[in-house]
Amino acid sequence: MADAENTSFPLLEAAATCPVCGAGRPQPLHVYPNPKRRIARAERLILTGCPACGAAWSHPLPSAAEVDAWYAGAEGWEQRPGLRAQADGGDQAEAKLLRKLDAKRATRERETELLLPLLGDLRSSPRVLDFGCGIGAWLDSFAARGWATTGIEPGPTARAITARRHRALDAIPHEPEFDLVVVQHVFEHLRDPLAAARALATATRPGGWVFVSVPSLDRLPVHGKLGYAASGVHLFTYTAEGMTRMLALAGLRVTERLEDGGWEEGSQGPGVHLKLLARRDEVTLPVTGGDPLEPARSALEAWGRVRLAALEAASPLVAPRGLARLSRRRQAVHQSALTKRKRALREPLDLPLLEPPTACPCCAAGDMKPLHVLRNPHRRIAPVAHLVVTGCRRCGIVFAHPLPTPAQLDAFYAGEAQGWEDRLDEQDDQDAFMDRKHERYRRELELLGHALEGTGGTGRRVLDFGCGLGAWLDALGEAGWETEGLEPGAAQRAATAQRHRVVDAVSGAPRYDLIVLNHVLEHLRDPVATLRELRAAARPGARLYASSPNLGRLAEHGKLGYVVSGVHVMSFTAAGLRSVLGLAGWVAEGELDDPGWEALDARPGMRLRMVAVAGDPVTPPAGEHPLEPAENALRGHAAARSAAQGAGSSSTSSLRPRLRAFISESSRR
Repeated sequence: MADAENTSFPLLEAAATCPVCGAGRPQPLHVYPNPKRRIARAERLILTGCPACGAAWSHPLPSAAEVDAWYAGAEGWEQRPGLRAQADGGDQAEAKLLRKLDAKRATRERETELLLPLLGDLRSSPRVLDFGCGIGAWLDSFAARGWATTGIEPGPTARAITARRHRALDAIPHEPEFDLVVVQHVFEHLRDPLAAARALATATRPGGWVFVSVPSLDRLPVHGKLGYAASGVHLFTYTAEGMTRMLALAGLRVTERLEDGGWEEGSQGPGVHLKLLARRDEVTLPVTGGDPLEPARSALEAWGRVRLAALEAASPLVAPRGLARLSRRRQAVHQSALTKRKRALREPLDLPLLEPPTACPCCAAGDMKPLHVLRNPHRRIAPVAHLVVTGCRRCGIVFAHPLPTPAQLDAFYAGEAQGWEDRLDEQDDQDAFMDRKHERYRRELELLGHALEGTGGTGRRVLDFGCGLGAWLDALGEAGWETEGLEPGAAQRAATAQRHRVVDAVSGAPRYDLIVLNHVLEHLRDPVATLRELRAAARPGARLYASSPNLGRLAEHGKLGYVVSGVHVMSFTAAGLRSVLGLAGWVAEGELDDPGWEALDARPGMRLRMVAVAGDPVTPPAGEHPLEPAENALRGHAAARSAAQGAGSSSTSSLRPRLRAFISESSRR
């Protein structure tokens, strides 16, 4: 179930370049639900930001054809209540139109009165363009003051309504003819807002003005409407910093932010709208310096804290009255609906902000990339609802962010309540369990034979780091090895100590000819530090055998929750494991993936196995792309799951007619 839920989260693949300024490396900021799916059809969208210009948008952006179809087509924007009836004419329709205009007129009149004094001296017959004018309510206000009014509206029905009273155009003019351009709640809908801003700047006379109003991301903590600031219809979302920089790229200089003195009256609430006044100057230089994406990050972080506190303080959802009188089946249906409702309320808050850590936990490089979001259903170590699968572009390691603290790991593996030691209680027949493990490790040791040739001589010594109940040590002891184990769990350590020497810490002097790390590295917060300790304890020519869940072949085995989770906090492809081993002074000799190894696994490719020899530390070479195998594996997994779900839907839909026929036939009997 956890894997099925995780496939509904998109891979965190931002666009290669910013759709506004063209800069590379846009950053995912947040994943949020897209319940209405009007233009963008994805179940969840990735709020993505550009660190160069501060633009923020919902990724993936719909195609130009999808946007055009929504705003001009009969099934999209044109379906607003009463719009078509008003366009058809007639007394009743005209009355509806007048009522709608009257409802908007008071707000537009007030804003016009606030705006006009800011424009200074204007020529005797000023001209205004309302870009995205709707049914022309604001143009009416300017026309009443003697302005020459022009509107542009993509929806044919709204455009027809406006054309009754004002000049209506299909495109932005190429000549500078307007003293004022109004862009009221339009930029958030556009797929290419910079191109539109440049065209509008061209249509504005030198010294003319552009008034902009959009949903405000800056003040998201105040108004709390994430689904209004960013959605499948509001493709772009703006902070004042991001909008100022975009307008500057278009040749428009922001002169004032309009938020006091009555500008917020009549809005959907305090801080909901960002309103700016910009001027077309002869020369407008781009805005530079600072971190243009910081206001967006800060707003999202503060919004999360405020909303979560409000949700915790709110009254809990309760089951409807009379539920106890219903049948068990109907009670279960109601309880399921209640659970889904609770999840829907919490999900936008539980979903993590996609702020990567400042440094890689393995190589300390600062080039991190969020890759995916996972539910964390068990929360055995870290009590967080979701984890961000994050990768390092330098060494290729993949890990679950945020990593648990050392104290959380120690508490889990040292045997406190609900921790690692609970596994012992899950085994009904420990003798049978140990027999299966012993047989498996005996076969693995046989397959390892050629790789271990030359490791020491008489009295070869092995350390099983994370030895559990000692099954690997049993197989090695039978093969003539002198065995030692290290295990943090008290009960397992005691069981192993009955048959093998158990140590409390890794020796600081060269002592071992072979070190076994059987499904240990994925549990460590700092695997390189542990590998360095083990390298110091290795004799010259010693071998290390490592086995862990295989991220590189995720598309084949499909076990995403096995590869990375709240317990398996590190995840490895072959490239990533080689890098981590090399950083600690272990030289990988090769991946063990022959058919004999594959036969040991429940599914082909589930486990990554590698042998390394003690050597010198190696830094991952620059210019390579060690994270690419992990990205490809996640893409392949997503594609395979999508195809499987599509096939399942097709088979289910083909059963429905037969099911209906069966029910109909049964009812007639």
